[in-house]
Amino acid sequence: MTRSESAIVLFTLTPEAEGARKPLGLDGSARASAIFATLIEHVASVCSGLPEADLLVATETAIALPAGARELRQRGRDFGESLCLVFEDAFRLGYRRVIVIGNDAPEISRDYLADALRELGPVGEKAVLGPATDGGYNLLGLSAPCAPVFEAMPWGSTDVARRTEARLVACGFDLTLLRVLEDIDSAQGLVRFFHRIVSAGHRASAALRKLVFQLRRISAAGAFSTASEYRREYASPASSDRLRAPPLPLLATL
Repeated sequence: MTRSESAIVLFTLTPEAEGARKPLGLDGSARASAIFATLIEHVASVCSGLPEADLLVATETAIALPAGARELRQRGRDFGESLCLVFEDAFRLGYRRVIVIGNDAPEISRDYLADALRELGPVGEKAVLGPATDGGYNLLGLSAPCAPVFEAMPWGSTDVARRTEARLVACGFDLTLLRVLEDIDSAQGLVRFFHRIVSAGHRASAALRKLVFQLRRISAAGAFSTASEYRREYASPASSDRLRAPPLPLLATL
């Protein structure tokens, strides 16, 4: 039995598997795995703060779950089929609105998720798509399962969001597009995220500033060793007025 009519599903592998699949330009996969562990914890925390939706975590293998979350197991022969079956399994549990998000979109906020739930609405064939800067998407919400949306999709290409949008419309969904967000599945995406949050300064949420601090410490192998260094970098009034490149070897990849 579901506690809510809506579900938000975090679609993720273990941090170790994510780090091995997407090393983010770092030496070895251990630091990338640590980054994904931090991202998963951050995104799960954002999702679990919505009282109007249950949190489900869809994984291939067992993973530590946030308090109150429910586990789904990914199944299927490839990414598209696994994503399709996660939607079907969530609807089979009794949910009327299902939103699936990845673990690599740290700027997804509770307001962003609340907007997606609101756009799905209580009635009608509705869909919500949250595009990513690389041409994919970081959020997909549906009011009913629709297998054709996922079939033979060229995952990883720069027009996945555009193709998905066309398929949703062709399937008869009333589609809403949300604003574009960065996702972190490459070295370039990680650096762009750092740049944007540092340049925003206090206009960025405290949670995102903390996240950037944590990720930079991991990726830069201890760029900041004390809380006072963090405060000088991010919490001073001057930090919101200038853009400083992170001290990362990743910058050479841009």
